[in-house]
Amino acid sequence: VFNNYERPSYCLKEQSLVLVNSYIDLINLELENENSFGYQEVIRSLVKSLLVILERVHNKENTSDTGLNHPYTKQYIQFKELIESYYNQNYKLAEYATLLNISTKTLTTITKTMANTSPATLIAERIILEAKRLLAFTPLKVNEVGYKLGFDDVSYFVKYFKRHVKQSPTEYRTLLIK
Repeated sequence: VFNNYERPSYCLKEQSLVLVNSYIDLINLELENENSFGYQEVIRSLVKSLLVILERVHNKENTSDTGLNHPYTKQYIQFKELIESYYNQNYKLAEYATLLNISTKTLTTITKTMANTSPATLIAERIILEAKRLLAFTPLKVNEVGYKLGFDDVSYFVKYFKRHVKQSPTEYRTLLIK
């Protein structure tokens, strides 16, 4: 699902779309049972089943060219995969560029062209996404979340989170509980 360079998108036929929509409807229905026994397990199973169905459909049906032949596509996808692998290592832009064997200027051009944003923004978005997940779904303390994301200084993690989310990690977690 996530590492498919040749066919990176899904073009669903009507019959497959009906099946996929039925899974999405089941997930939405289960989301209404947030306080019910086994809620998270059911959601997890439905999402996993949906991904399996999508991959089956993708392998079976999607043989057409998606038109994603831009010369930067492969490098952009590789960059996104590197972010996924190293977001918790506190890598700088130059380190990602080195891993891709390109300059930081080229990496910036690639992300501006492909995603209309800077590479630093993509890295920050992934770090913040994981921080939010950890704050929402684990009992880890704020300092533990910071360390898990590669921050050596907890106060810097709090400032980083606040700069991107406009609230502290503690405020974010408190609002989730309400």
